[in-house]
Amino acid sequence: MRFTLYLSLWMLTFTSVPLLAKPGASGDSLTLQQCYTLARRHAPQAQQQALLQQSATYTLENAARGYLPQFALYGQATYQSEVTQVPINVPGQDVPVLSKDQYKLYGEVQQTLYDGGTIHQQRTLTQTQTRVDQQGVEVSLYALEERINPLFFGILIVDRQQVQNALRQQDIQAALDKLEAAVRLGTALRSQVDVLRSELLQAGQQSVELRATRDGYIAMLALFIGQPIAAQTVFVEPPVPTASGGDLYRPELQQFRLQTAVFDVQEKSLAVRNRPRVSLFFQGGLGRPALNMLSNEVRGYYLGGVRLQWQLSGWYTARNDAALLGIARKQLTVQEETFLLQTRVTQARQRADVQKYAALLETDDAIIALRTSVKETAAAQLANGVMDAHDYLREVHAEDQARQARNLHAMQGLMAHYVLQTTTGRP
Repeated sequence: MRFTLYLSLWMLTFTSVPLLAKPGASGDSLTLQQCYTLARRHAPQAQQQALLQQSATYTLENAARGYLPQFALYGQATYQSEVTQVPINVPGQDVPVLSKDQYKLYGEVQQTLYDGGTIHQQRTLTQTQTRVDQQGVEVSLYALEERINPLFFGILIVDRQQVQNALRQQDIQAALDKLEAAVRLGTALRSQVDVLRSELLQAGQQSVELRATRDGYIAMLALFIGQPIAAQTVFVEPPVPTASGGDLYRPELQQFRLQTAVFDVQEKSLAVRNRPRVSLFFQGGLGRPALNMLSNEVRGYYLGGVRLQWQLSGWYTARNDAALLGIARKQLTVQEETFLLQTRVTQARQRADVQKYAALLETDDAIIALRTSVKETAAAQLANGVMDAHDYLREVHAEDQARQARNLHAMQGLMAHYVLQTTTGRP
């Protein structure tokens, strides 16, 4: 039966709340929703949400500062092979000759009047891309539920197996007491008692193995939720969730929509980058020569005005850039359609699992009733010396297997509901 338990959990694993006070103290209980919440808060990627927002804030602030006056300082020293000369000789007058070494040091302040919407588009793109990245974190956090489900339900299955194992030991112990009394009366053989004692010890070994399995699941679950879980913690069996319809509410769908919005912003940016820019500017500094090109003295100067800038080379690649953006849109559409197809296929398989376990449970109770009746008859026959211990244990095993199968089907069915709910998402 243990092999069946492990195999079932392995298969379910790959087919894919209010806060707990502090799991670990005596008398604590733990629910599936609490595990979801704690796992999300403890996951390392949860910190990325705040980091992404902080990064976006700095980027937006930097972009907004593009509206502020821009300051720059320039300087240059040159030597040229020829300078401008006045080709006129005036008698009695010295016409100055410019030096071939010239110097200039000046500062400039520029205030944008019209940037074609570039800064606005930068800010919009940053905000939209940040939402995409944050939704990507949400997708990874949601995927934790697929890891939590098999661990939590594995513990519930082991708990039920432990209860059934205890009932099995009670049956064997009751038969052992009656058989020992018969041995004392001389109506039964000591070897029959030894058979039952051996079986009782084996049942005790199975209990040890189940506890070890439970401890292993608890250790893994504790790592996910980031809190210690005591061995005596009660794991609350969740109710059967509401049947999910055909709609999907996965966070990946919102991520696809947000990525489409990024493409919309990028499409507008293609047009914005080819628009002209208009700004005011003011220059002031020292030069030799300054604004008077015929003066060979170091003098101060200033000038100001309106500047027009229009980069026309952007039109060279505009068509190809638009085509690349269109290809990216189509790739995203293919990714979304692939995700929807795979999810629909998974849903169909999981709905079939839900129906299968419901059908199995309908016959489990009938099987248990029949096996219990046979076992009780065998117990009476053993007490009267009509049946030996081996035959009695065969009936005990048969009933035990029937009850264990029902426990397993019940938990597998409940887990199948929650696996389906995780695949579908929650509105």
